[in-house]
Amino acid sequence: MNNENLKPCKPGETHNPNGRPKGARSFKTVLKEMLAGIDNGKDWGNPIAEQLVKIAFGKDSSDADKLKAMAQMLDRQEGKPQQSVETSNAVTVKFDSELEKDI
Repeated sequence: MNNENLKPCKPGETHNPNGRPKGARSFKTVLKEMLAGIDNGKDWGNPIAEQLVKIAFGKDSSDADKLKAMAQMLDRQEGKPQQSVETSNAVTVKFDSELEKDI
């Protein structure tokens, strides 16, 4: 594997100076358009929910797939739990062998 292009930017430098191209659509937008183009007016929430239930409670599903499907259902029903981290100590983050920054 060639890692030459994985070098971090120097301060004040950017590897993408023009940013995202004008008119570029997000994955979410493209997916919505594709689903709308398959069958206009169809509610895609029901078939997706049905598939998750089939996977979560199906006899042919692996335990790992069942857990993933259940997690997806809970995340959409209850929302993902918020996680917070509290610390009272200073933290040193090493970004590179030459660069250290205290947070």
